[in-house]
Amino acid sequence: MLLDIKNTIKQTAVYGVSRMAAKSISFILIPLYTSLFSAENIANINLLESLWQYFFTICLFSFETAIIAFCASEKDKDKVKTTIFTFFVLLITNSLIFIVLGYFFSKSIANSILNDINLTNSVFYCFIISSFEALLVIPLTIARLQSKAILYTIISISNLIINLVLQFYFLSFIKVEVDYIFISKAIAPLFLVLISLPYVIKNIKPTFNSNLLKNIYKFSFPLMAASLLAMLLNSVNRYILVDFVSKPEVAIFTLGYSIGSVTNFFIVSPFFLAFSVISWKKLEDDNANRFFTKTSTYLFYVMIYVSIIISLFIPELVKIFILNPELWDSVGIVRIILFSNCIAALYFISIQSYYFTKRTDLIFWVFTICLSFNIITNYIFVRFYGVYGSAILSVLSYLLLIIISYNLAKRLYFIKFEKTKLHLLSIIYIIVTYICFYFKLDYSLPNIFIKILVILTFPFFLYLFHFYEFIELDRIKMITKKIFRLKK
Repeated sequence: MLLDIKNTIKQTAVYGVSRMAAKSISFILIPLYTSLFSAENIANINLLESLWQYFFTICLFSFETAIIAFCASEKDKDKVKTTIFTFFVLLITNSLIFIVLGYFFSKSIANSILNDINLTNSVFYCFIISSFEALLVIPLTIARLQSKAILYTIISISNLIINLVLQFYFLSFIKVEVDYIFISKAIAPLFLVLISLPYVIKNIKPTFNSNLLKNIYKFSFPLMAASLLAMLLNSVNRYILVDFVSKPEVAIFTLGYSIGSVTNFFIVSPFFLAFSVISWKKLEDDNANRFFTKTSTYLFYVMIYVSIIISLFIPELVKIFILNPELWDSVGIVRIILFSNCIAALYFISIQSYYFTKRTDLIFWVFTICLSFNIITNYIFVRFYGVYGSAILSVLSYLLLIIISYNLAKRLYFIKFEKTKLHLLSIIYIIVTYICFYFKLDYSLPNIFIKILVILTFPFFLYLFHFYEFIELDRIKMITKKIFRLKK
């Protein structure tokens, strides 16, 4: 089992390069944006960023997950190529429809959702971005199916670099305007789709399998709807905030959310890219249940540990990356969102129960309940507690998500969590972040020493509470011995 987990970590690490690059570029752009744009425009940029991702989710229609589900265990290579071609045709159709929809509805969306008709062109670019990004999923998914994690990373990073270079060029030499950010985001995936066409053609067989359509849509629709609901659960509060707080406060919230989501990009996303394929291959093994259980514990452990490190040093980091002092209050939001994402990470394990049993329809209903809770409570409490109230409600919404999905999965393929260990990790995070908040530890030498001490002693502190199993301790000892031998 440890070998399986090691393989998952290895694949995750390679996929993680692209995700780390994505977030690194986001961090590079934060100083640029906050130095060039007002707080109101920062809010608009972040709202538009979420908007195109909604469009992308609908346009993609969860075909990426569907391709993996339909092809990962298929032995017939011709059938795999035919299936991929079918998905390719469907995505081209979706992309064309979305561009047409964007042409006709961008103005009304800018006016009704963003409360700014001047953002009409940017909204249209969001439709175009979603269309091209959806098409880029085909070569990326083929690379995943073939376990070509390095090729996947090359394509992903190329997309990011082109996007970054174009943004610097447009904002530095053309005009400081929000539109140029999203023009850059549209050009990059289009260029890579064209470059990747020979690779795609090599791995498809131009035979449209209409018999697959019913099964594809039966699998993908509830999953797409659930993915959209998941995104709404993650970011609908920022659109609710527009009606109750000022745009600068929305900017504080969205920046804090973006920085707090760093663990999603560095850990959860690359982990899920690897795990979603490995889990299907692992399903029939005798130790599958224990593999899934321990993986959930390890994932949560890493998420909490990294979140503690970020929480300890985020006051200094915010002042480095955010050049507008008006937005430095996002520190508190970051700490809350980090914990929210730790809880949400467990969902990526429990969701496999629904994939394995082809009950993706249940995912839709789980998210419907949690999203309803999130929206209703935001409308009730945001007017009184502002952006911090909304951030705390994100934590409660994801907690509700895990409770419902975990208990509902008992009727399907049940993946058991080590709840005592998860509770222990959660309590430690809350205590550490509360101390940081209450005492407001500044950037002095004694405080830096205390923070480093907390980070170094964290794994040993867990040992006192019997967190580690004997086999885990034994493996740690073996690794330690090997390291010392290498040094000698």
